[in-house]
Amino acid sequence: MRGALSHRHIEDITFHSTMASLFEQYEQFASLSSRGLALDSDRNQDNSIINMCSDSEEPIFSKHKLDFSPVDKITHLAVSNNHVVMALKNRTILRMDLMHGHQTNDIDLTPFISDKSHSSRVNNLFVDPTGKHCIISVTNSETQVSAENLYLSKKCVQTSKMKGHVITAIGWNFEVSGKSPSNSTGNILIATNKGLIFETELVSGDESKFFPISGGPEQYWRQAFDLGSDAGPVFGLEFHKIRQMNTNESMYFIIVTTRNRLYQFVGNASNANDSPFLYQVFNSSNNQFQDMPKDMTFSRLDFCYPSPYGIPIAFGWLTGPGVMCGQIDLSTKSLANNSVINTTTLLSYRSDSDNSLTTDENPISLVLTQYHVLILMRNHLKVICVLNEEVVFEDYFTETYGKLVGIAKDPTRGTVWVFTHLAVYRYKIVAEDRNIWRIYLDKQDFEAAKRLARNDALKTDRIICAEADYYFAKKNYEKSASLYAISHKCFEEIALKFIQIKEDEALKQFLVCKLDTLSPKDTTQLTVLLLWLIEIQLNQMGSLRNADKEATDEYQLIEAEFQSLLSENKLRNCLIKSRKAVYDLIESHGSEKNWISFAVLMQDYNRIIEYHLRHKNYSQAFVVLKQQGVTEMFYKFAPILMQEMPSELISLLIQLAPQLDSTKLIPALVQQNLKNIDENNDKQCLETIRYLEHCAYKLGDPDPVIHNYLLALYAQTASDKLMTYLSMKGQDESTVPYDIRYAARICCELGLERACVHLYSTMGMWEEAVDLALKLDVELAKQTADRCDQLGDQMRKRLWLRIAKNVIQNSSEKDVQTATKILKECDLLKIEDILTFFPDFVTIDHFKEAICESLQEYNRNIDALKDDMKSATESARQIRQDIKAFRNKFTIIRTEDKCIVCDYPVLTRAFYAFPCGHLFHSDCLVRELKPLLTESQLQRVEEIQRNLSVSGSASAQFKTNSDVLGDQTNSINAANDRERLLNELDDLVANECFYCGDIIIGCIDRPFIAAHEMDKALAGWD
Repeated sequence: MRGALSHRHIEDITFHSTMASLFEQYEQFASLSSRGLALDSDRNQDNSIINMCSDSEEPIFSKHKLDFSPVDKITHLAVSNNHVVMALKNRTILRMDLMHGHQTNDIDLTPFISDKSHSSRVNNLFVDPTGKHCIISVTNSETQVSAENLYLSKKCVQTSKMKGHVITAIGWNFEVSGKSPSNSTGNILIATNKGLIFETELVSGDESKFFPISGGPEQYWRQAFDLGSDAGPVFGLEFHKIRQMNTNESMYFIIVTTRNRLYQFVGNASNANDSPFLYQVFNSSNNQFQDMPKDMTFSRLDFCYPSPYGIPIAFGWLTGPGVMCGQIDLSTKSLANNSVINTTTLLSYRSDSDNSLTTDENPISLVLTQYHVLILMRNHLKVICVLNEEVVFEDYFTETYGKLVGIAKDPTRGTVWVFTHLAVYRYKIVAEDRNIWRIYLDKQDFEAAKRLARNDALKTDRIICAEADYYFAKKNYEKSASLYAISHKCFEEIALKFIQIKEDEALKQFLVCKLDTLSPKDTTQLTVLLLWLIEIQLNQMGSLRNADKEATDEYQLIEAEFQSLLSENKLRNCLIKSRKAVYDLIESHGSEKNWISFAVLMQDYNRIIEYHLRHKNYSQAFVVLKQQGVTEMFYKFAPILMQEMPSELISLLIQLAPQLDSTKLIPALVQQNLKNIDENNDKQCLETIRYLEHCAYKLGDPDPVIHNYLLALYAQTASDKLMTYLSMKGQDESTVPYDIRYAARICCELGLERACVHLYSTMGMWEEAVDLALKLDVELAKQTADRCDQLGDQMRKRLWLRIAKNVIQNSSEKDVQTATKILKECDLLKIEDILTFFPDFVTIDHFKEAICESLQEYNRNIDALKDDMKSATESARQIRQDIKAFRNKFTIIRTEDKCIVCDYPVLTRAFYAFPCGHLFHSDCLVRELKPLLTESQLQRVEEIQRNLSVSGSASAQFKTNSDVLGDQTNSINAANDRERLLNELDDLVANECFYCGDIIIGCIDRPFIAAHEMDKALAGWD
C-alpha cells in the first residue's frame, strides 16, 4: 500500500550504522513521513488518514468535519472570503458566514423560478471573491434548457438579460473586489455552454448607475467573444489587470478553458472607466489556444494566489490526460508574445498500474495550492506535489455521508473544502512547504531549497553542505570554500580537503569566510584563523617577490587583501593581543612595507620609529614623529634625533613647545659635551640654546631647570648673552628663575668675574661683589654699591667706604684731588669719614674745598631743624585754641523740639543732638541704624544695650543697699563702666548724623524690601 511505514522500514532506521549522524537519521525518517497512508475503504472515517510527521509537528493536511447536517442532499458548494454558499437538491440555498459563528441563511428558490416542476434544479453556483455576490444557474434536468439565472446578494432577484443562457463559468473582477466593499461586482465576464462570453456588471439594491429597461440587476449585457461552435462549453474563466499603461489605457490577460482547449488573451483596453471595455482585450489579442485530448466531457481550472485579490502566480487545468500546471509569467518578454503562461508540466493523476480511467474513475475536480494539486476522485482525495509529481497524501472517504460531490477553495483565505451529499469537510493546510526544500535539494536548486528551509538551522546546514559538495565536484573550489565555511562540517576535514589538492586560494577563501561566521568573543578561534591567513598571504606575496612580480596586479590584489584582513574591526582585539606573533611573522618574511603598514594600523608608532632608527633611517623616523606629534614619543626619541638632525628637531620642538614639558626634554638636550666642543657638538649646543631661549623668553617658562641649563650654555659659549640674560632677570633673589648658587659656581669655574659680581649682589653678598668689582673696574663697583638702596644707608655707606679706601690707597699724591671727588658721588660720605684713609704726608690744602663744603652742609641742616621746630610750635598753639573753642560750644534745645524719627518731644528721654540740627532719641537712632550696621557692629550694639540694662538694674539695687552698707567704691566702678559703654555706643551710632552722614548715602543701592522679607511682602500683596 502506498506510503505505508512497514516494519522493515522501522528496522532500517533502528539498525542504522553508528557512524551515520543523527542529522541523517532525522532526514531519513522525515522522508518516510512526507506522505499520508491510504487505508482500506471500510475503515472508520475518522481514522482514514495517517499523516506522517514527527510528534512535534502538525500534519500538513488535516480534515475537520463541519458541524452541519443539511435537510437535503448538497448538490453545489462555493466558498469565498469565509462565506459558504450551498445549493440543496430541494432548490434551497444555504448561506453561512464563518466569521460570525457559522450563521446560516436559508433561501428557497422556488418563488423565483418560473418552472415550478420538480425537474428544475440548480445547474451551477458561482460566488465572487468578496462572498457578497452570487449567481445561480437553474436548468430543467430533463430538457437541459435553462429555466432561470438568479442573482443573490442582499436578496435574490431574477436576471433579465441572462435568461436563456446556461452559465458554466464566470470571471470575477478581482481588482474591484480588493477595494472597499461595494454593492457592485464591477465588470465581469460570463461564459455559457455554447462557448459565448458576455461582459456585464451586476448591482444589488439601489446602486444601479443606469435605468435598466427590464429592471434586472444587469447594468449592461454585451457579447465580448465567441469561441466558436466547435469549442463547446466554457469550464474555466479568469481575467486580471496586469498594469496601467497610461491614464486612458490598461493591459489585461484573460484565460479561458473548455473541455480540451486552453485560451489566453493578452491585450489593452482603453477608457477602462467607461463600461463595457473588456471586449477590447479579445479584439486586440491573438486567439492563442492549446489543445488536449478529449478524454473527458469536462475540465476544471484553478489558480494559486499569493495574496487575497492579487494576481495569480500559477494555474492548474484538470484534463483527461492529467493536470497541466504552469506559471503565470508577466514579464515584458512574455507579454510581448501575447502570452502569460510559462513552464507548463503535465501531472498524471493515474496510478502506475492504470493505463486508462473508466468513467467511474474519472476525477471530479481539483484545487491548486502553491506546491500541491488536490484532485478529488470518486472515493478519495489525492494530493500530488507539483514539483516532483509524487503523491504525498491520500484521504479515502466512505459513503456514510453520501458520495463525494465536489471540492472548492476560498480564493481569499486559501482554505479547501470537500463536500459529500450530507457533509462538509474543511482541510487545514499547515506549512505545506516544510518538505519542499528536499525536492529542490534533489534538483540542485539550492537557493530555492534554502529559501524554503524556514530558518531551520539543521535543514539549512544540510543544504549548504550539499551545495558545497556540488561545487567542489565541479572544481569551483572558491565557491565551495565559501559554502563550507558557513556550514557545520568539521573544520579540519574541510581544510585538509583543500590542502590535499593544493588549492591555496580556496583554502584562503575558506578561512576568510570562516572568520566572518565567528563571534568577536571566539578569541582563540579567531586568532588561530587569523595567523593562518596571514601566513598564507605572506607566503603568496613572498613567492611573487622572489619571482620579481611585485609590480603585478596579482601581487597588488593579495597585498590589498592582506591590508583588508588586518583592518577588520572584529579582528582588532585579536591583533592587539597577538601583535608580537604577527610582527614576527611579517619580519620572518622580510616584508618591510607590510611590517610598517601593520604597525601603522596598530598605531604602534613607537615601534615604527624604533624600526627606522634601528635601520638608521633618521629622516623617516623624524617624519613619523612629526606626523604623530605624541609628546611621550618626543621625550623617548629626541636624544637620538638630536645627535643626527638637531636643527630639524629643534625647529619641530619650538613649533610644539606649548604642548611639551620642556624639563623632560633636558636629557635629550644635554647630549653634547660642554668641555669638549667639536663642530657637530657646537651645532647641537647652538640649537639647544635656540630652543631654551624660546622657552625662557617667548613662552616665559619659569622652570629653574630650563634657566639653569640656558645659563650654563651661555657661560660656556656666549658670555655676552649671559650678562644680557642676567640683567634681564633682575637682582631679586626671590624672583630670578635660575638657581643663583649654581650660576655663581659655574661662573666662578669659568672665570666670568663680571657675572659673578652680578650674582654676588643678587645673593646679597654686597661686600664680596664690590670687592670683586674693584678688581675689574671702579665704575662697576660704584654701580654695585648704588644698587643696594633697599638695605639702608648704613650698608651703602660701608660699601662706598670700601670704594673710597680702594681709590685713595691706589692714588698717588697728585691724584688726591681725584680721590676726594668720590665724596660728590655718594651723599653719605663726609670728609671726616675718609680722612683716615689718606697718608700722613698729605697737607690740609688738598681738602680745603671738601672741608668747606662739609661745614656748609652742616649749617644748612641746622637751619632746616630750626624751621621745623618753629612750625611744630605754631601747630601746637593752634590745636590748643581749637580745643578751648570746642569746650565752649553749645546747642540750644527748646521744649518744643521733637525727635525727627518718632516726632515726640526730644526732652522726654535721652537724646542725641548733631551740629546739623537733627535731634534723635537715643533708642530711635539705634533702631533706625540697626538695619544699616554690619553684622559685627550690630552684635556689639546689642551686647552694649544688654550690659547697660543689666548695669542699670544692678546700680539701682546697689544704690538701695549702699545706704545700709556705705560702700562707695563699687558704685564708682559701676558708674565708670556704664560711662565707658555709653561712650562706645556713641562711637558706634552717633559718630555722624543719620540723615546727613555718609552712612545713609551708602544705602542708596539697598532694596526697599530685604530679601528675607520678600515672601512676606508678596503674601501681603496677594
